[in-house]
Amino acid sequence: MADTVQRLAGAALAVTALTVVQKVVGFLTELAVAGAFGASAATDAYLVGLTLPYLVANTAMAGLSLALVPALTGALTGAGPAAAVGLSRRYLRRLGFGGLLVALLGGAVLPWAVAPVTGGWSPELRRLAVASGWLAWPAVALGAVAAVYQALLHSHRVFLFTPLGIILQNLAVAVPALWFSHLGPLVLAGGYTAGVGLHLVLYLLAWRAVCRRVRGGSPLAGSAQPEGSPPVAEPAAPAGPGAASPGAAPGQPRALLLPLVAWSLLGQAPTLIERLYAGWLPSGAVSAYYYAYKLRQLPVETAVQAVATVTYPALAAAATLGRRQELRTTVLEGVRLGLLAALPAAVGLGVLAEPIVRVVYERGAFGAGATAMTAGALAGYAPGVPAQAVATVLAYTLFATGRPWWPPIALSLAALIQAGTAWLLLPAAGAAALPWASSVAAGAAGVGLALAWTRHQSAPVPWRQAVAPPLLATLPVAAVSLVAAGPLRQMPPGPGLTLGLLATIGAAVLVFLLALVRLRLPEADLLFRKLVRPFRAQNRGEG
Repeated sequence: MADTVQRLAGAALAVTALTVVQKVVGFLTELAVAGAFGASAATDAYLVGLTLPYLVANTAMAGLSLALVPALTGALTGAGPAAAVGLSRRYLRRLGFGGLLVALLGGAVLPWAVAPVTGGWSPELRRLAVASGWLAWPAVALGAVAAVYQALLHSHRVFLFTPLGIILQNLAVAVPALWFSHLGPLVLAGGYTAGVGLHLVLYLLAWRAVCRRVRGGSPLAGSAQPEGSPPVAEPAAPAGPGAASPGAAPGQPRALLLPLVAWSLLGQAPTLIERLYAGWLPSGAVSAYYYAYKLRQLPVETAVQAVATVTYPALAAAATLGRRQELRTTVLEGVRLGLLAALPAAVGLGVLAEPIVRVVYERGAFGAGATAMTAGALAGYAPGVPAQAVATVLAYTLFATGRPWWPPIALSLAALIQAGTAWLLLPAAGAAALPWASSVAAGAAGVGLALAWTRHQSAPVPWRQAVAPPLLATLPVAAVSLVAAGPLRQMPPGPGLTLGLLATIGAAVLVFLLALVRLRLPEADLLFRKLVRPFRAQNRGEG
């Protein structure tokens, strides 16, 4: 158990920290683009032209990587490193050719694809939209190849280069916005494609570094390999593309891809359902949902997604080797880590919703009315954060263990529950009904996936071990938030409110860490050792 905690929690902590940096860089990039081009017809053309290639490229880099990880991990743990690299070469050829074909076809049909959206535009703006799309379509082929290297790195438990690559992508857009904006918005589309290319180059360099580090027997940078563990065998060059049999993996990319695409698309259902109710909502409600959802997604896209990412290859490896107890331990530790990240964040977002919205958004045209509506939406979204943490880990578990259709089925049922709950609550709760319905649907998806996984277990699942410690550790956070919420709501927007909110968050983090220590959780020991190690190293150097 302690080894599992060290592998997963250590890697998740590192990925979370770098993902926070990634989010900051992404926000600064948005500011650079907005400052250079504003909200103009030219930027509208750029965004419309980028929509389709951006969607396809993101699917290539995220969906294909998730589909490949179980197969490559299965080959690595079963037939060996050479088999995994041989299998990856086969996918490189197929996906590289397929990505190039999709890019060429997408570029050919792009003028007809954007025509319905740009019907009222001038010919010049339509040409600008098409040109932006043409510049962005090569990112699809680059993203397909990058997905293979990302899956290779993740199967070797190396995760840090994924957020690093996204940081490079953001910088590749920010630099043209800052220094070449006089050339027009086409430089942004070129920067986007260049960013995906830089992401791929980073993966290539990272893979070479992995080969060198493994050859030397040292732990891999950004990996979940514990210190002192036996070195992994060197990923030697394969004899040929047929060196590995795809049957060695717990899930095949071809079988996983369609469920993964369905799962990804159904993940957008909550937003679509909210848009369907737009006609029955007061003015500004849809915008309030957008701003609140941005805040809600911050812990999900950093800590929660980091836990799921580092857990996925470990699940696939345990499934390949048939180690049921290790698989169960990994699942429960992933759920516990996800809840340790999500529960305090959900409590803080829910209880301190109004002060948070006032500090982040209330200025200029964003007045008190918008704050009240956005804070109400954020309070409704907050309970769905822990549910999504559990659902994400369990969805990855089912993908890795050969039951890939359960996650999209659960999301389909959750979408129906969300639509029905919103319809029932809307007359009484008004605009706040839809965020709460979203959280109810997230809870239903989490429960459904938990049942789907539990029913295939030969022994009872000790859910209490995974759920109780995060709940107990979150109680002091709830107490601090409730005590501070009243005074913070009375403070006007300004530096005083900002400092008060930051002090409250700091106190909540402190009591949470003390609760982890009091509960004697292994995650607390790992965290403090990682925090203390730099100071010890510095003291030794000074001595």
